[in-house]
Amino acid sequence: MSRPLQILLGLLLAAGLTAAAGHGQTTSRLINFSIRSTAGTGAQTLIVGFVAKGSGKNVLVRGIGPTLTGFGVSGALVDPQLGLYTSASALLRTNDNWGAAGNATQVAAIADRLGAFALATDSRDAALLQTLDDGAFTAQISGSDAATGIALAEIYDADSAPAPAARLVNVSARTQVGIGESILIAGFVIGGEGPRTILLRGVGPALSSFGVGGALANPQLKLYADETLLAQNDNWDDDPSASQIAETATVAGAFALPASSRDAVLLATLPPGRYSAHVSGVNATTGVALVEAYEIGQATAPTLSLPAGAYAGPVTVALTAANRGATIRYTLDGSTPSVTQGTLYTGPIALGSTATLAAVATLDGLSDSAVTRATYTLGALAPDFALALKSSPQPAPAGTSLAFNVTVTASGGFAGAVTLRASGLPTGTVATFTPATVTGSGKSTLTVTTTGSVPVSTYMLTVTGSSGATTRTAASSLTLSPAVAFRHPGITVNLAQLDLIKSRVAAGVEPQKTAFATASASKYGALVYTPTPWKTVECGAYSNPNNGCSDENIDAAAAYTQALLWYITGNDTYAKNSIKIMNAWASTLTGGHTHANAPLQAGWTGAQWPRAAEIIRYTYPGWSADEIARFETMLRTQYLPSVINGSCQVGNWELSIAEALLNIAIFLNDRPLFDKAIGYWRGRVPAYFYLTSDGATPRPPGHCSAQSWYGASTYVDGLCQETCRDLGHTQYGIASSHAMAEAALQQGIDLYAEEATRLISALEFHAQYLNGAAIPNWLCGGKLTDVTTYDTWEIAYNHFHERLGLSLPQTQILIGKNRPTGVDHHMLWETLTHGGIGNVGLP
Repeated sequence: MSRPLQILLGLLLAAGLTAAAGHGQTTSRLINFSIRSTAGTGAQTLIVGFVAKGSGKNVLVRGIGPTLTGFGVSGALVDPQLGLYTSASALLRTNDNWGAAGNATQVAAIADRLGAFALATDSRDAALLQTLDDGAFTAQISGSDAATGIALAEIYDADSAPAPAARLVNVSARTQVGIGESILIAGFVIGGEGPRTILLRGVGPALSSFGVGGALANPQLKLYADETLLAQNDNWDDDPSASQIAETATVAGAFALPASSRDAVLLATLPPGRYSAHVSGVNATTGVALVEAYEIGQATAPTLSLPAGAYAGPVTVALTAANRGATIRYTLDGSTPSVTQGTLYTGPIALGSTATLAAVATLDGLSDSAVTRATYTLGALAPDFALALKSSPQPAPAGTSLAFNVTVTASGGFAGAVTLRASGLPTGTVATFTPATVTGSGKSTLTVTTTGSVPVSTYMLTVTGSSGATTRTAASSLTLSPAVAFRHPGITVNLAQLDLIKSRVAAGVEPQKTAFATASASKYGALVYTPTPWKTVECGAYSNPNNGCSDENIDAAAAYTQALLWYITGNDTYAKNSIKIMNAWASTLTGGHTHANAPLQAGWTGAQWPRAAEIIRYTYPGWSADEIARFETMLRTQYLPSVINGSCQVGNWELSIAEALLNIAIFLNDRPLFDKAIGYWRGRVPAYFYLTSDGATPRPPGHCSAQSWYGASTYVDGLCQETCRDLGHTQYGIASSHAMAEAALQQGIDLYAEEATRLISALEFHAQYLNGAAIPNWLCGGKLTDVTTYDTWEIAYNHFHERLGLSLPQTQILIGKNRPTGVDHHMLWETLTHGGIGNVGLP
């Protein structure tokens, strides 16, 4: 390695390598990543990716060109331009000629504090400071006037605190790998105190599955401290620690590598210092490769099945580790457990006397979790219970439904049945508990349905729980605002959202650019389109018979596709096509839906038709009032009878049916129908996706009795009722859950917030296996079927990540592999309509 390259990457002598896996607390962190490569424009833009975890992460990003000449680098990029982008390709900040920026003095001071080499004020190098929240970002370096040359990209953690809450947890760069001085060399720095485990990957063959051409066929990876070789790897799965490496990659959120691939990986626990990762081709081969460095963080603290408190007699406490494969150790005297101290947890702990339970989770590659503590005082209380009441966001418009979470907490060994009732509500309000009785500890959802005539005011709602002679109460305010009309268009997309999509397509912004091209080229978006309506749609189990079912699905999806294309392009041929399709079915369908799958078929297509009708009705003047009235009649007479009563079939059935009911209600401006659909969501979603806080077994689904979980025996956060059936039907339910939440949000009701933990857990739990994570034996007997990614996920990711800034690493990876999404039953062009859209147009 040449001396100039050593200086550029800051590869100063560091301490030696420790064992490949470590435990214990540490304040060290990844504070710098740099790579030198050819940069230009277009495909030659030098792109470095990184992930910030936590809010308020300060970063210094530099794109160095001219200053490299002073280090003996020939062919340096004369005038680099630097842009900082979000994962949705939105530009956050740009810089050309750092010294001309208004904050140049601050940039220079921070660079000096961080130990970065100085830049002349009049140099044409680029640099910028930015404060970032949770998410993935890219720094892109290109040449002015289409020039090319050698550039150095640098990412620095610019926080001065010794242990900031926000961190850089992943950095990566993809570039052409040559030979000799042209191999891929990335430098990184670990700062702070104590060792830090880093996952390094040199990926070549696995890039082919992402559509990367010319990938390096057989990369090898070497880790250096200055010129001292610390570790090396060729073919990651030949490493004796391959299983640990795969497990750590899953924990870190890295995409899975095939077991037989020739990609290279190292897992190293390193003391603070400066290091470099070298990626080259075996036998001097060349090609495109990706180098990645992941900071491996802290294990999640164990959770307890029983809250601390006083109990009448002996209790049993189960411990759960959030990190798959983690080990738990515990003590019962209040002392602090560790990887070497305490009792290894193997099953529920029986306590016969007062004890203070302390537990810690450990996992190779992660620092030990925080300690969970709980004191159990036994023999002090008579059996009893307490009530807690948590309201949904308020004020809420009169004429809507509100959800309240009611929690019954047993103490002293109480195991009786608690009957719930509500009081204090105004006349004309209906209160429904699901379930109406809770046995022992448990939860119920109280749905309060109001009418538009209820006086606007604040009411004191009281929930009373009775069990024998024992009565307990909990209270919460209920504030109603004036009733509001439905917003149109308002089924998953609104007018401002359509305008943004249109502008992004016109400007060639991804992911809308490619998604629009896909929709336009599909059979659903054909400029010459002929519908195939049926008088009666006969849909049996397993598509036998299939008389009109496929045609109805295709035509409903085409009506929506044509409506979208009309608004995006302004070409009224699309609008006329959409109207022609809807009119054809409204004039022909008179026999409804029959046979075993009739409710599901009406749910799938009943969810699609109103999406098309909303856009056409409120953006195009050519759909006559008579035609609209005939279409409304079709929805009321040919679809509502099949979906109005929900379904006690499996969860994806009722969620699809409820989605149709909700969308039809919005189009028909029917508030009671809307409230009924919301009630189905609130009853089914908590029963469809499990959380450990539900108790030892899943909750029953609203108005239905408990249902089969297809052989699932171990319940963990995010598990779905249909996970062990197959991941295809599970994704049908995921799609409807979030499409309904999105439509409700367009109308001012935040269902997302009511079940955010449950929904996010389900997304991340299933995404990891769709991304290729190994299936543990406890999950569905170690086997999952239909492990195929369906055309959904974008609506959910846009809300939780783009709007709320939450990190969903597994979902993010899945979406990156799945874009652009297409059409599958009620899943329609989600990348086009929701890819990186954010919260535009919401009330």
